[in-house]
Amino acid sequence: MKIRLKSALWGLILVVAIALAAGTFIANNQPFGYIAPAAINSASFEAGTTVAYTPWFENTDYRGDLIAYPLTVDGTPLILAPLWRAGIELADQGFLTGRHIVTTDGAGTAMSFLWNSLPTAYQNELGTVEMVNFIRGDRSNEGSSPTSRVREGVLGDIIHSNPVYVQKPSSGYADTGYLTYAADNAGREARVFVGANDGMLHVFDALTGSEVYAYIPSMLVSKLTDLSVSPYAHSYYVDGPLTAADVEIDGNWHTVLVGGLGAGGIGHFALDVSSASVLSDADAMDKVLWEFHAGSTGAANLGYSYSRASIVKTNDDSWVAVLGNGYLSSSGVASLYVLDIEDGSVIREILVPDIVDNGLSSPTLIDINEDYKVDIAYAGDRNGNLWKFDLTDDDPANWSVSNGKPLFQTDDSSGKRLPITTAPEVGRHPVHGFTVFVGTGELFDLSDSLDTTEQAVYGIWDADWDADDLPISVSSLVWQSLYSRFYSGVAVRTASDNPINWDTKRGWVMPLLIDGASNLDKGERVLQNLTLRDDRIQFVTTNPTIATGDNWFLQLNAFTGGAPTKTILDINENNVLSIADNVDGDGNGLVEDTALDRIVGYYLGFGLASLPTIGGTSYITAAALFNHVEAVSPSELDFPDDPGLKGGHFDLDTASKIYAFDKGQTDGHVHEWDDKNDSTTIDYFNILGDNLFDIDGLEKAVPNFDAPFFL
Repeated sequence: MKIRLKSALWGLILVVAIALAAGTFIANNQPFGYIAPAAINSASFEAGTTVAYTPWFENTDYRGDLIAYPLTVDGTPLILAPLWRAGIELADQGFLTGRHIVTTDGAGTAMSFLWNSLPTAYQNELGTVEMVNFIRGDRSNEGSSPTSRVREGVLGDIIHSNPVYVQKPSSGYADTGYLTYAADNAGREARVFVGANDGMLHVFDALTGSEVYAYIPSMLVSKLTDLSVSPYAHSYYVDGPLTAADVEIDGNWHTVLVGGLGAGGIGHFALDVSSASVLSDADAMDKVLWEFHAGSTGAANLGYSYSRASIVKTNDDSWVAVLGNGYLSSSGVASLYVLDIEDGSVIREILVPDIVDNGLSSPTLIDINEDYKVDIAYAGDRNGNLWKFDLTDDDPANWSVSNGKPLFQTDDSSGKRLPITTAPEVGRHPVHGFTVFVGTGELFDLSDSLDTTEQAVYGIWDADWDADDLPISVSSLVWQSLYSRFYSGVAVRTASDNPINWDTKRGWVMPLLIDGASNLDKGERVLQNLTLRDDRIQFVTTNPTIATGDNWFLQLNAFTGGAPTKTILDINENNVLSIADNVDGDGNGLVEDTALDRIVGYYLGFGLASLPTIGGTSYITAAALFNHVEAVSPSELDFPDDPGLKGGHFDLDTASKIYAFDKGQTDGHVHEWDDKNDSTTIDYFNILGDNLFDIDGLEKAVPNFDAPFFL
């Protein structure tokens, strides 16, 4: 799906007692909520050579895939003509000689993930050679002991881990030696990195889709046997965000990838991906830089690793990975970790004052004086605080929480704090200083999916306020509103246009309570990062209280939080942004070029939707690509709990002998097989069950396993 966007610019204390501590949850039971966006190999679609590397998974058997779709000059994905599918390519690679899979001992030593290469402790946890081979992709023992699960594919489901495309160095640093490094690696073979819930970080050749190598974080070895259990209960493994950047280590330039496990576990890892070539397990072992996990020095406050790492240079000239400590740590605190990029050691951990059942989310870092060194970090936490960290000093010991207080605290109409689980977005404020944008909401367990608490999106002005003026209160913000409208019968949204007096106000708030929408629409929240572009803050909202999720793409005026200053969405898809793309938002019976008539919200449908991947289609327009695993609208369901097929169903017919195609004779027929069995797939080699053939007066079909099999 693509949406036209006009894009001329590429823009850029102790907490008071009423704060409610964040609830506990079981990470591996986390509802899906959304799917990761596609990665693209170019920010411009104009040449017609752009490729979108798109994650996918089947939500019944948890087969995963990474699909390379070519994009046309207007950003349209050619979904019927993929260049490759990693799941298919991986199936053809020999599980022993065709793959290079490595892990570590958890203390810095890498090893091949082969039975004879593993230490005794790992062998005891995994049990047998057959189990190791099953993890590697051997399917010969599926359906029999000890590996009983029958998989639909070797590649595990890819849900929240974002693909990262790495080719030539492109950071643009002015540091000594970087231009040479960039020139020497301009022709580096392209790779796509992505985490999957089969226990591995996979590295694929961007040209062919073949797996170059894979890495199993040591933190996951103890739970790998769960992948073979039948019936399979879905679990997360390498499900966290990935980041890649160029860094300098000991005077030499490298490209490093840092990732986390997300709901899969407590731990982060780093790979040196400077060289794309891997010809042996030894080559793959050399890629592993470090792991940072519960057993690492200084990791006492590390929780489940949902945080996206930022890879930057600090004012003491260190290259580091900066990340939030995550959730469900044993201590329950929230803290910012600064790790040495070379070995993962803790340079500095900064605890925030709110330390009760808390956890810090992904940070966003900025360089205020344009010297390529980070000065400020912003991050939210589960208890609804927005923190500012001062990293301006050249001595890490002096880095701290700015003013010792939150910059801002969220607050709904009842005084309840709203959790911030995504990274802030930051832009220049129109007066001076910065505007920090955050959205609220979480989806970690079933109770979250039923929660209709009113969430919000905020734009908070940071002008280096005095400590006495902090935290900024919700009462000092201008409130905006979203409205439900219809464009040619299709639901859209418009926004209010309330002005802001910066002499008295400290920002804006847009509640995610939609005026004119049904009460059933309550429950929208922000689960993915916001993006600042062309003076607009863009984000996707998800409402998990409706089916598998109800999703909207919204764009607000970044300066006011309300209606934009121009038409921004090509709703009628004529490649022109005009009044024809507006709607009667103010109810005066006219469609005009006014703020209230401009559409700010586009409905993405039910299912799992990603945040947009945006590329330019010309110097004034762009297209937004959404990865979307669709589901059936509740209004279309015969069975309300059915994941179903969009707009339909399929039946199952069985026959004990061959009939002519035009005779329509069968031994058994099951109407709406997907509805009755709560699945959108059929395993034709394992379809016997108590409920399959006892309908329509037909006897159950008993197969003759000695006879030929016909499909």
